[in-house]
Amino acid sequence: MRPTQRVTMPATAAIVALAFVAACGPSNPSAGPSAPSAPASPSPSAGASSSPDPARHEEIRAMVEAARLSPRQLGVKKPSSEETTFSLTVPCRLDLEANYVAAHYWSYRDAKVDLVAHSVFGFDPQRGADVIAQIKTALTSCRSTWTYGDSIRMKPAGELRVRRPAGVDGHLAYCHRGTVISGRTKGDTVYLCDGLVSRGSLVASVSTVELTLAAAQAELKKAIPLAAAALVRAVPVS
Repeated sequence: MRPTQRVTMPATAAIVALAFVAACGPSNPSAGPSAPSAPASPSPSAGASSSPDPARHEEIRAMVEAARLSPRQLGVKKPSSEETTFSLTVPCRLDLEANYVAAHYWSYRDAKVDLVAHSVFGFDPQRGADVIAQIKTALTSCRSTWTYGDSIRMKPAGELRVRRPAGVDGHLAYCHRGTVISGRTKGDTVYLCDGLVSRGSLVASVSTVELTLAAAQAELKKAIPLAAAALVRAVPVS
């Protein structure tokens, strides 16, 4: 790692937020990357029901919105940005076989817990735990570097062992070493960690970025319980 004085956390957070948008935009969510994507009419993917239940999908959309974090608990007035056309980031950008019903992504600056982003996704007919299992499989097979958006070259830094929060039925945490490949901080390195928790049809994701792996992991361990608690409140049963 070679961070320099040119790299500040606000600048890094901005780069990562832009990478989320560039990498995950309104593309086909069934093959998406690690922030969210929810097209108005989700395109079917493997295992998707041929006759979706509109009432169930409306329920899932409501739960996705209910699972947001409160800006107050993060010590900010509001998210710095939010989107509803994102797809979950998968290591090495490998395919994800999942039918998105809804998604919402929020980015933050200067929060008490130094997370860059929080996102929530709803799936049908897949369960959130099954989606996380696919990402864990992708993480295991992803051993080479890959490009996140147009700004960061990602190198796997391994899975992070964390305790499963109460009330969730699936969880996963992992990190990457990112090298900035464009812009004024080109050549500098940062560490990016992602944490996933699931309950029922939903998956919540939190992301951190720091100059050291230890710092990124520490902030992620603070963020995961917050996302899990919000998910448990939003989803009545798993």
